[in-house]
Amino acid sequence: MSHDEENKIKAVIFDIGGVYLKGSRKDIYSSLSEQSEVDFEFIKSQLNKFYTELEDTDFFWRKIADILKQKDYGKVRKIWLEAVEKKFVVNKKVKEIIENLKKSNYKIAALTDTNIVHSTFIKKMGYYKPFDVVILSSEVGVKKPDIKIYKIVTEKLLLKPKECIYIDDNKRNLIPAKKLGMKTILFKNAKQLENELNKLGILN
Repeated sequence: MSHDEENKIKAVIFDIGGVYLKGSRKDIYSSLSEQSEVDFEFIKSQLNKFYTELEDTDFFWRKIADILKQKDYGKVRKIWLEAVEKKFVVNKKVKEIIENLKKSNYKIAALTDTNIVHSTFIKKMGYYKPFDVVILSSEVGVKKPDIKIYKIVTEKLLLKPKECIYIDDNKRNLIPAKKLGMKTILFKNAKQLENELNKLGILN
């Protein structure tokens, strides 16, 4: 095997929220803030502590209701789930990029920090279907930027890190991928992503 062949990119790994899906946890926090009139930054600081551990249980919804100074935790659950359904929609242009990558025989993976509430909804909507490998922090018990989760995705792909590109909208999450030897792209929008992939010779 030649050196060029050994270093050839064979897989593209996508973050989900804010990249493949337009919504992110910030959209949910905004909805909660608007409905409760509790400060967005306060909600963010409190909910980020257990966002990835969230489960659809009375315990968690009561916990969130307390943060929002609400008595009706059922209403809080409703606001949260409505925000997920409304905000977490597929970025069609990114989906087109994925379809083109698949046509060119690249493996496609998803690597995302999520919780059971969100991943259940996304599975139900079929949003994970385009991906050959899906790594969810809520299922593997480790989240970004822990380097272990990046190793998990490359192992599932049966590839070396240098054979992968990782795309995320959070600069912090690119650092471990880069350390492992992956090429990385900081996502801003679909057009910029397409241009970056073109520069790397992935899309032509």
